[in-house]
Amino acid sequence: GFTVRRLDLATGNLSFVAGSFRGPLAITGNSTDLYILDPATYGNPIGHAQQFWLSPALIRRISLATGEVYTLPLPLAQTGPDFDPGGLWSDDQFLYLTFFSRQGTVALGRMRLDSFEFTPLSGFPIAVTSETRYFPRSLWSDGQGNFYFAEGKNIRRFVLSTGEVSFVASLPPAMENVVGGLSGSGDSLVATDSTASVVVEINATTGVVRTLAGLAYNVPSATEDIRPMKGATGLWRQGQFFYVIDDTHSVIHRIAADTF
Repeated sequence: GFTVRRLDLATGNLSFVAGSFRGPLAITGNSTDLYILDPATYGNPIGHAQQFWLSPALIRRISLATGEVYTLPLPLAQTGPDFDPGGLWSDDQFLYLTFFSRQGTVALGRMRLDSFEFTPLSGFPIAVTSETRYFPRSLWSDGQGNFYFAEGKNIRRFVLSTGEVSFVASLPPAMENVVGGLSGSGDSLVATDSTASVVVEINATTGVVRTLAGLAYNVPSATEDIRPMKGATGLWRQGQFFYVIDDTHSVIHRIAADTF
């Protein structure tokens, strides 16, 4: 299984925090805890070639002080592949979650971190059978009611007060594009492209995109393994630094904002 480790920025030392997890789909945090979205489990029952949903995605809370892991209650009464969360983002009071949504809307709700009470905010009831539904992932908010999320290679903005969903930007052209992680500060967003192996900065106001690090698959390379961001997925911004998880090479990259 997967584990969570703490990186000491001063020394570079890694220490074990908690494990083991199925393979986190998303991670967020606040001043005291980390929150991980542990994916649903699928399997092949005897006599069936097709994979079936077996158990729900789980939300794990990890104490930064003790490493204690607690599984939060499921946010919805219904269970099944149509009701698993797709993205999560937290502040010190609430955990925000996205679900399958109809085009033009976002199914967004929030869970109180002190009581685990869940409140739908928009887009409910969620899209279960709609042919035009989509799955918002890689959720991040500026804390001012603007939520940013990924849909494939595109990043969109959702304004909670008005319900408006708008296009912000697309990842730079490559053979394949999938947003892996999304973070930011104010109107400056940073995203990883987990298939094209790049980290990009996006101006949420103008939509201008520029590559900060990595080498895209469509760029000629004598040796594929030299791509420093191959496998870049998770992303977190703190102050003037961006931290990128590289699953393929099992490393954490730190990118200084003043060196772009």
